[in-house]
Amino acid sequence: MRELALTQLSIANRDTYIFQRRDGNTKISPHRISWFGAVINEGEEPVSAVIQALRIQTSLDVSELVFSEPDVYEVPARYSSSKELVKVHLFKTILKASQIDFEVKEGTRTEIYTSHDLLATNEVASTVRNVLEQMLTRPQLSVD
Repeated sequence: MRELALTQLSIANRDTYIFQRRDGNTKISPHRISWFGAVINEGEEPVSAVIQALRIQTSLDVSELVFSEPDVYEVPARYSSSKELVKVHLFKTILKASQIDFEVKEGTRTEIYTSHDLLATNEVASTVRNVLEQMLTRPQLSVD
């Protein structure tokens, strides 16, 4: 099963998230809105993959970021006619206001959405849509 390490960049004290919008020159999800991240190589730890992806895809100083333990989702593989699944390791990372003005690699730009607003658009990458739908329907743990 193919595995992805993705990060949900959220803005501190807001219910909004920073996504990337890819241009038409990318092979994966052109013109779509997605999280930052990458495929996990064999033997690689998910957190290492997501840190490396952020180093390549953004100008963020990853040494200043704190990553949560990932939530793991299994979603249908993009463009697959079979029932193949992809395992997604989704890390949550909170950015301070001083960190949100970062640069992204050529061919992408950043956009800010709430989870519900993002699901309302048809421009979201299929992996992101599938994970968001699972996130919003998963039972939340309560603390008593």
